[in-house]
Amino acid sequence: MKLIEKTKNDINKVLTEFIAFWSALRDRRVPWHTKIIILIPLGYIISPIDLIPDAIIFVGQLDDLLVIRISYVVLKKMIPAEVLEDCRVTAQTFMNERKQRKLKFIFIVSILWIVVITFLALYIVKKMRRHGL
Repeated sequence: MKLIEKTKNDINKVLTEFIAFWSALRDRRVPWHTKIIILIPLGYIISPIDLIPDAIIFVGQLDDLLVIRISYVVLKKMIPAEVLEDCRVTAQTFMNERKQRKLKFIFIVSILWIVVITFLALYIVKKMRRHGL
């Protein structure tokens, strides 16, 4: 169970950092050449051309991870610290709102299922009474 929670936390951290860098891309305080460097790893990952083809299992994804890691380290140094901190706050706010929307969605879907099951049960009971069962 701890491994699952740790994995969820790690994924949330990565998503938060990604959103923070995306926010930095739109921030006026970030220099234009840094914005280009933010886009380079994204272009590399989306591109069908890789140094090591993704068809090679495990090794094909390692070059993508290497590009992401190197880009992360470089960008952390290139983006001003106060800007990156502001972007992280923005990203964290977005992630918290996402959780709230997710809970609202789960609640609405649950209510809909309860309504559907109730109507289905009432329909079945009505049919059973009609046929004398």
